[in-house]
Amino acid sequence: MRHIESQVAEKIHQASVAMQEAKALMREYKGLLPGINHAHDPMFQRLPPEIISYIFQSSVPDIEFDSVIEPLFVLDIRDALRDAKTRLVLGSVCRQWRLLAWSTPQLWTFFVVNLASPHLKDHVGLLRDWLGRSGKLPLSIRVYAEATTVLTPAVFGAITLINQECSRWQSLDLRIPSALSSLFVGDAQYKGPSILQSLRLQDQDDSVTSLKFSLLSAMPAPSELFLVTVGFKNLNIRWDNVTCFEAEIPYISDVFQLFRNAPRLQVCKLHSISEVVVDFPLPRRIVVHQQINDLTLHYPAVGVMHDLFSRINLPSLKQLHIKSGDEELAGEALASFLKRSSCGLETLILANTIYDTDELVGILNEVPSLVKLDVLFDDFFGDELPATGDFSPDVFFRLLAQIPTLDPSSTQEIEEPRVTFLPNLQYLSFGPLEHFSWDLLPPIFEPFPQSSRPKRPLESFYLYHYDHQGRSGGLPRLLMDKETTVALLAVEETQLDLGIYYDGSDYLRKSADHHGLPYNWDME
Repeated sequence: MRHIESQVAEKIHQASVAMQEAKALMREYKGLLPGINHAHDPMFQRLPPEIISYIFQSSVPDIEFDSVIEPLFVLDIRDALRDAKTRLVLGSVCRQWRLLAWSTPQLWTFFVVNLASPHLKDHVGLLRDWLGRSGKLPLSIRVYAEATTVLTPAVFGAITLINQECSRWQSLDLRIPSALSSLFVGDAQYKGPSILQSLRLQDQDDSVTSLKFSLLSAMPAPSELFLVTVGFKNLNIRWDNVTCFEAEIPYISDVFQLFRNAPRLQVCKLHSISEVVVDFPLPRRIVVHQQINDLTLHYPAVGVMHDLFSRINLPSLKQLHIKSGDEELAGEALASFLKRSSCGLETLILANTIYDTDELVGILNEVPSLVKLDVLFDDFFGDELPATGDFSPDVFFRLLAQIPTLDPSSTQEIEEPRVTFLPNLQYLSFGPLEHFSWDLLPPIFEPFPQSSRPKRPLESFYLYHYDHQGRSGGLPRLLMDKETTVALLAVEETQLDLGIYYDGSDYLRKSADHHGLPYNWDME
């Protein structure tokens, strides 16, 4: 018994000694901390706090209003949280860094909240502190939730904190299910104006209810608006200030409402327009919008192209980008729209949009102002071209070459004194859908007969072969003959950016090698 008591006493004594040693080490550690911080932070000895604060602001990534159409949810939220957390890293270096970072409100004007996080309860306090550090500066807010996110006390607490700051909302990005949208109502006690400039709303579920946005405070008038599967009738905003609009799966009837109600709209990007008509009937008269200068249409549903282009007039349009927008009569509707608008269109991009040559030429004849033209097929989903229509590029290339034609009633050759087909074209990228003869190309670059004046200010000319599921595209399989090769090599010598590619290979270089002709590698 005494032996055991002796052992217990010895252990207690050892523990007491160890405790004293630990306390001594802790005192020594605390004594070293100022020196450690001093060693970590020579910057504070050399620069005033204002300069260091500016350096801190420049060292963290800028997080801009997000307009990516379909980001992967996991990657998107991970990247956003990573960029936001870099602010916290500054405070983990040493005490002086933390004090200055915490007192620099510009570092804390952006934050991300994931309402689906299992750790949200622990993050509400962090959100409160974060908002406190931002002072009174305008805020950029991004909120994520999943379709299965339920209203827990933590979710409600986070939304309440966000609502309390509605007077400072400058950029608001809500990617949430419709069930939670009715909670983002701002603060009824705030009677001042809204400063909201950028608004993104993305419905995260497929329920029968729709995401809604209506504030108890002042009605916002954003200049940037981005909607993903959100109907216009569910938005209580002022449309008259919108200058940039982007939407995924909008109803075509909503698109016409947009053109009517957003007179300042300049940039409009519409993805997967639905042909469904809801809430608003299609207009009986042409809708004229005076300000739109940039229009993008990606993957419109069948019938949309005709219904849209036959009902609008955009006299200020400068850029038009259409992807997968081929349908019956769409080419005619597009040509009629361009003629009706009399716009000075400068850029036309037709991606994976198949029009026969007559339709394409008809469209291009209406836009002599065109500076850049892309007609490419990088993602064609069929083995065969439509059964009707001529898809040979010969007529297109002859028009580019402005080859003199014969008057059927005369034996005299008639030469046009100037180019009438795309006279201002500078940049062309083209993917022919059927084979053609190489000798059609050199005349495109030749000056007018008996003149050194070029036909048009062409600076870049690219041809790409098209191949899908074994169906070869439009470039001839045979290499160029020597005469054509020499002529095109001479074009390259004029500093014009010329590229002809088949299956990733430079066909001009291959032809030059085949004929033993020197190739200027510096032109690549």
